[in-house]
Amino acid sequence: GDRVHERLEEHRIVENLADIPLLNDAELLKHLELRYKKDKIHCYCGPTLVVINPYKTIKAEVSDDIRDTILDALKEKRLKDAPPHIYTIAASAYENLFHQEQNQAICISGESGAGKTESTKRCLEFITNLKHESKSLVKVPIEDKILSCNPILEAFGNSKTFRNDNSSRFGKYTVLYVHRSKKSVKGASVENYLLEKSRISSQGKEERNYHIFYAMCRFAPKEMLSRYHLLNDGDACNMRLFNYLNQSGVYETPKIDDEEFFDDVQKSFRDLDFADSEQDGVWKTLAAILHLGNLEIDDSEYSE
Repeated sequence: GDRVHERLEEHRIVENLADIPLLNDAELLKHLELRYKKDKIHCYCGPTLVVINPYKTIKAEVSDDIRDTILDALKEKRLKDAPPHIYTIAASAYENLFHQEQNQAICISGESGAGKTESTKRCLEFITNLKHESKSLVKVPIEDKILSCNPILEAFGNSKTFRNDNSSRFGKYTVLYVHRSKKSVKGASVENYLLEKSRISSQGKEERNYHIFYAMCRFAPKEMLSRYHLLNDGDACNMRLFNYLNQSGVYETPKIDDEEFFDDVQKSFRDLDFADSEQDGVWKTLAAILHLGNLEIDDSEYSE
């Protein structure tokens, strides 16, 4: 009996959910649960890729092996045989760009914590690494510059919410420009929209402001904190004394490495050729926001 049951369970794992013999909500959910338990997080539903957030790193899913398998399928024009994967979607968009000579769009959607930000990064990594030219020792390659935008966008646009420790609080529309004959990426533009500005001045319980504030207060060098008058507690920066950081009672969260964010943002500023004065302007603005939050304004001097 067990063996028959095992065979049935095995039989139910299909690469495309459209191939489930009896297609209904219960079967669909059962199938996704089986895949999740086996760490098979990618599958198709017709032409759409379904990705389940495993809340851990599955080495096989981001390995050089899977990347090379999909790269080979792209080169040999047999992407239909490639395994379901976010890389396969990126490869298909790249192939269709030249085959159809039309712009391609990859739409990534899902609720908070579904993994949209990570999936976007995987797409960018795959496409920007295609046709990699030899790297110059002096200049930062354009592909690396494009990927360097991510730490900045995440530090300034992501925060801990009740549901997700690294939630993107903005929409992002990224356009990659690809050289028609060389078939390599030559630039990118990113449009942000719907940024949640209200989070800067007020946060709910168990939530945080944008990551960058905590990264700066916790890990900026002493002389930098001193320059921006952020040493508000002797020779330390006490986040509890800032009204724009102390409303939720949460200052650190184990899943977010604020130090890594601080280091990555500084590296990205360098890679993207931010002048020292521009970097200074960014840190000054962040410090000014924290100081403004502590100003008390009354209407005693107010006159019509």
